[in-house]
Amino acid sequence: MLHSKWVANCKTHIGGFHSTPRIQPLDLPLLPPVSSLSKLARRVYDVPDPAVACVCAIWQDDDSNFHMDFIGSLANMRARNYSIPEVDKLKAKLIAGRIIPAIATATAMATGFVCLELCKLINKKPREAHRNVSANLAQPSITLFQPMEARHNFSRKVETCPEPEKYPDYIVEEDILCVPEGFSAWDSLDVEHEHDLTLQELIDFFEKTLGLELCVLTADDTGMLLYNQVMPKHAERLQVPMSELVRTVGQVNLANRKDVLLVPIFMKKDSDDLKVETPIVKYSLPSPV
Repeated sequence: MLHSKWVANCKTHIGGFHSTPRIQPLDLPLLPPVSSLSKLARRVYDVPDPAVACVCAIWQDDDSNFHMDFIGSLANMRARNYSIPEVDKLKAKLIAGRIIPAIATATAMATGFVCLELCKLINKKPREAHRNVSANLAQPSITLFQPMEARHNFSRKVETCPEPEKYPDYIVEEDILCVPEGFSAWDSLDVEHEHDLTLQELIDFFEKTLGLELCVLTADDTGMLLYNQVMPKHAERLQVPMSELVRTVGQVNLANRKDVLLVPIFMKKDSDDLKVETPIVKYSLPSPV
């Protein structure tokens, strides 16, 4: 947990998996030998390296095999990524029990290809080993190709023509500063604090820790404008807590949310009027809203 400071989090997250494990090994002798947790832990830490995939028949009515725990948890993680309503374990069982008619459909095919990529992630295969798939069962045609690397952004000089119609030969050169250097669309600036920051405090932290002046800020979920430095009316929002500002002005539903995404549309470096590009800002909500 980070308190009262900023962190440029440049780790890449693919499909919800992190490059380093977050689960600490369990002290198995302290667990009851017949407990479900003990059985599950032994199965987890007995996985060979490299991991080997094998066929496993799904039986949703047997709670001791942890099939529905895994399926329900993974399905809810995916649902949360795309703002799809999540389900409890009982409803997941009912859905899994009616999955037979979907075996011969494109859903099953897509799931199979996703599981193949999951096996590559578990075995820590390089990016070149992964594949994107374009499929059409009606034709039928299936095309596999290597995924492109995410574009990285670096500080640079750009040439623009402010008035191409009147002065097509008038070219202006300006510097673009990237903070941090080499960030991609997968990166974010993570902001965590002990209390709910006001908009002014958020602006002050940008200036104090990164030397950046925040000029325009929007909510990523709705695209609503939260703050614009040149609009006098927006000065009234400076003392408003960020959670309230995002909920009321940004019209973002914060129920069951732990963080909210903010887009700094325009930023400057110190007093040089140097334009700045940054990743999206992930503002962690200190307490349930």
